[in-house]
This record gives sequence, C-alpha cells and structure tokens, in this order.
Amino acid sequence: RGRALLEQIGVYADLKPTMIPMVARRFANGSTEHYREPLQSINRNLLTIKLIQAAQAAGVKFEYGTGYAAGDVDATTGSVRLGEGRNCKPRVVVGCDGVHGKLCKLINPGEAPRSSRASEWGYYELSLPPDATASMSEDVFNNFHIWSGRGRWSAEFIVGLPNHDRSITLTLFALMDDMAGRFTTADGGAEKFRQYLGEAYEGGLDGIVAGIDDAVARGFQRIWLNDHEHVAGELGSTGTFMFLFGDAALGMEQFLGLAVNLGFEGAHKGFLEHWARNGEKGDTFWRSLVRVRNHLNAGAKALQNASSKNAASMRDGCDDPLGKAVRAVLEAKHGTANIDTSAFESTHDWWSFCTVPLKVVEAVVEAQDEVVRAIKEDVRAARGGGDEADAGALSEEEREKVVALGASAVGKLVAMRMLLTKEHEARVQGCFA
Repeated sequence: RGRALLEQIGVYADLKPTMIPMVARRFANGSTEHYREPLQSINRNLLTIKLIQAAQAAGVKFEYGTGYAAGDVDATTGSVRLGEGRNCKPRVVVGCDGVHGKLCKLINPGEAPRSSRASEWGYYELSLPPDATASMSEDVFNNFHIWSGRGRWSAEFIVGLPNHDRSITLTLFALMDDMAGRFTTADGGAEKFRQYLGEAYEGGLDGIVAGIDDAVARGFQRIWLNDHEHVAGELGSTGTFMFLFGDAALGMEQFLGLAVNLGFEGAHKGFLEHWARNGEKGDTFWRSLVRVRNHLNAGAKALQNASSKNAASMRDGCDDPLGKAVRAVLEAKHGTANIDTSAFESTHDWWSFCTVPLKVVEAVVEAQDEVVRAIKEDVRAARGGGDEADAGALSEEEREKVVALGASAVGKLVAMRMLLTKEHEARVQGCFA
C-alpha cells in the first residue's frame, strides 16, 4: 500500500535507495517468521524531508510559522486567513494536524473541544546506535526486530526498525497502568530502567540501548486515539471542501502497521485515485469525493478495534504455538504468489500487500480467526485437552485433519471476500452517480 501511494505521487524511486528491506520478524532468540515479501523501513525524519523536497519540486510552497488558530477558517464563506491581511478562498483544505487536530471541528462541529481519547497503551522511544549494530550481518540487521518481555513483564514488548545509518529505532510498548510513574529521573529512573531492560528482555539490551536518560525525562508517552463521524465535508455550501488524513482522521495504536496502512489507503484510494478521473473537477465531483472518503471511514471502528486486539496479542495466534501451526498449514495450502488471488494469508500480509480494501480485509481477517479457533479446538479435543494439547508441533495425521477441516471454510472465505469487495466498489462508484 505504501509503495502504491509513493509511486502515485512520483517519489518512490528517490526514496528506495534509503529504505531497508525487512525480510522477517526476528525475535531475540534468533528465530524468524518471514514475510511474503520484505517490508521497507525508512527513518521518519528522512521520509518527511524527501516528501517536502518532492513537493517543492512539484511547485508546492511551504510557509512556516503561519500556524492555525480558531477563526482562521470561516465555515460560512470558505475563506481562509493566511496571516495578517492575507486571505484566500481555496477549493480544498487538507487537515493533517494530528490526533489532537483542530481542523476536524470544522466538519464535526458537535464534537468536544478535544475529541481525542487515550489508549490504555503507551510507549518509550529508544534506539540502538550504529556502533551497537556494527557486528550484525545483513541477514540479522535487515529484519523487523521483536523483544518480548519475560516473566512478570510478559505483557510488555519492544520492536525495532532498522535505519539507513545502521541504527535501529526502538519502541517499547506497555500498558499505561503498568508503566506510568515506574521510572522517574528524581528516583534514579535511568539506572532502574537499564536494570529492567536486562531483566525483562533477552539480548543484552541493558548494555547497548541509547536514549534512556531522555526517555525517562520525557516520561512514558500515552497513545492517543480519535474517531470522527466525518473525515471529509463541505464548509456550509461554500464550494470549499475539507479532507482529513492520517492521525487527524483516525488515531489508533501503531501495531502491525494497520494505522499507517489506513493512512495510505485514505490518501490513495480515498482521494488521489479519484482525482485522476477524467472530467470536470467542479462542486459535483468534490461532493462525490466527500461521500467516498466518509464511506471509507465508516469501517474505522472495526479497524480501530482490530488494532487494539493486536496490541493485546489476541489476534493471529501470535503467542499461541498451536494457532501458529494451524495457520501455517492453511497458508501453505491456500496461499498463492499473487496475494490478491490467495485464499488464506496472515493478518499482517492481508493488511500490507493486497489491493483489497481494508474494510473488506478486516472482515476476512475476523472470519479467518474464527476458522483457526475452531480447528484449534478440534485438534485440542482430539489430543485430550490439558496443557500438552496446546503444543505447536503437528503430526502428519493432524496436518491432514487441518487441511480437511479448512477446505470448506476457506471456500466460504473467498466467496465472502469477492462479495464484500464487489459491494464496496459498487458503493464507491455510486458516490459519483
């Protein structure tokens, strides 16, 4: 989804040399779970700089220090104040002012002054500097790194994204109630934090992680969510239209890439693809595009719930050996080289690599989860129940049973995906009727 969007705006070729291909999830014990194709990691600051440069080359003018304050946009006339004594009446206003954004109120006037709400999850930002990764081979470095908490810290985890300068950006996720106030500068928090890294995680992180002092000084950061009734609208009947994108449209937990994929889809499928349509771009076109953008938003609640599920490791058999084994059999049996023709794929791959709308994908993923759950229960029952029944190694007889149980269910999944995709496309086209 990210490549499709970046290619659409003509910047992918320039960005590609700075991207690091992550071929698999790599865990602290050295085990890996390969993606169907590499994910591309890029430093966020570098991405921002490259996008600004590409926009400037395309003729976009940036005015820094202008800001936005209440009253700068007149919702009754569509006029926008651009500083002292300067006004314009734009056709389009794009709101990308983040999860606590103010522009959203112009098309959602009934919302509270601060409509964002807190997630139960939070994070610390850390890093592994280049000297800490110097001895890593490319096979080790070029992965999405995961450290799971041990023992009483099993609900906490760290993910790492490799950068072009050989550093790895780390994000430590935990429940706010478990982490907030645990480490403070006044109470020797930095040293206690380093001790915690050594006790809670494999890999000797306590000796190589950078940024601990700054992280403790900033405190444990809360993740913020929002969900608006409208992510697009016209300001009155003025012919000035507003579109919200990214966290300004929908903030959610940043797990398994769903939030960024939703942002990509909103900009690409919910805007740019329709802008490329032939014909006049008058009020009728823009009002149709508002309906399309809000139609995509209608499934946001389900997607937000999905992200929360991933945060709690309740999806995809992530911490369940038997669930992983069942899924592996079904993916091997029913997956294809072209994911759009596959019958069964991992949650992550559905979200990241296909052209199926995310609203449809989420329905498919929910149904897949139920198929895996039902087959797991059948295998467990045949094993006689108990703790040993959850073992991940499947016998040849059990593998054949998984294939047999999955056969009819997978056919229904394909039929459902085709139907929902057809219905979705019809709804989108109907917006322009």
